[in-house]
Amino acid sequence: MIDRNQLTEQCQDTLSSVLGLAMHFLGCLRFDRRNPQQLYSVCLYSRLLELASGCSVLLEKNTLVGLPLLLRSMFEANIDLANLMKSTDYPERMHATFLEQKLKLIKETLTDNPNPPQGILQLHRGYHVWIVHIRICKTRGKGNRSVC
Repeated sequence: MIDRNQLTEQCQDTLSSVLGLAMHFLGCLRFDRRNPQQLYSVCLYSRLLELASGCSVLLEKNTLVGLPLLLRSMFEANIDLANLMKSTDYPERMHATFLEQKLKLIKETLTDNPNPPQGILQLHRGYHVWIVHIRICKTRGKGNRSVC
């Protein structure tokens, strides 16, 4: 049976090898930054590399408690990247979801706080504009339903 130190060392070696290769390919990437699908793909790829680098540091420091948090974020970014490859309108849906979460946060802050920060009040004043924007994003994103 492999002990924890051997397993950690094997993970470090494998991750280091994969990261080196992934960083090399990052330097070779060519994309059109005006194309949302390509731009989001590169951003998600970079995010995956960032999270993998964080995992590498945790493994080096033998601080394994934070790994599940980073791995979950990597899993989510990987799903977004896979969905993005399947659907050209996925960036619109990602943006709509982001706006919905932001609105939810604003509402919760206003509900839970009798004296909310001025910035939150200003964001809330644009609430109806946000709702319209979310609906537009979702309408544009209805073209391809093959996403997970």
